[in-house]
Amino acid sequence: MRKISAASQKNSCSGSSRNSKGRPAATLPRLTYKEAMETYGSDKPDTRFGLKFTCVNDFVKDSGFRVFADVAKKGGVVAGFIVPARRG
Repeated sequence: MRKISAASQKNSCSGSSRNSKGRPAATLPRLTYKEAMETYGSDKPDTRFGLKFTCVNDFVKDSGFRVFADVAKKGGVVAGFIVPARRG
């Protein structure tokens, strides 16, 4: 993931920082289409929550659940989210 940052310039109308092209100045993560699809499963990912796809082939290839096991054994990818346990 690459980071981009824009030079800021004051916009007198809104009082917000703008770059030389008039766009809001910010440091935002920049993903290629391939990175976004492989990591988040969407070309417009919501990166606020950190839910990234994780390959789970090693866990499912011998699971007996054929829907996933067959895909993993044939060289496909089975992916899912790792959701942290709630404490308290």
